[in-house]
Amino acid sequence: MKQIEILFFNTTKKPFFYQNQIKKTAIAVLEQVMPQINKRIKNVFLSVILLKDSDALKLNKFWRHKNEVPLILSFPMFSKKELQLFQKKDIILGDIFIARNAVSKQAKIVKKSELGLYQELIIHSILHLVGFQHKTDKNYKEMREQEIKLQKQLIKPFN
Repeated sequence: MKQIEILFFNTTKKPFFYQNQIKKTAIAVLEQVMPQINKRIKNVFLSVILLKDSDALKLNKFWRHKNEVPLILSFPMFSKKELQLFQKKDIILGDIFIARNAVSKQAKIVKKSELGLYQELIIHSILHLVGFQHKTDKNYKEMREQEIKLQKQLIKPFN
């Protein structure tokens, strides 16, 4: 990979202290998974948007028809098959939306550090952006194995 650009937008109007760590995690994930998907792609771009829970709820209602605040939403630009066949060296992978307060609340509930949970969610979302799914048992197992491997490598200490 020559260039990985993570465009980060905080729409919550409150300071956010984990931006650099999230970017570092995202870059490390992409450096590992993109060569497995397509070696021709050299420059990768994606956006991470931090939202108020109310805005995340609106997105979830509109796109997934679910009336609940998600922790995170991933919107890939391409399927895994399309990524594998992609001929150009530059690609926009998609967008990741994070419900800031929902993540903070969930971290307390599951007794994890907030940063650790953000990192887990970013790993999971990037795997979706590069085509991993968990709709079938086989897909779930494949994605979960990749997730655990990346979490152990990138989240210190793994929680």
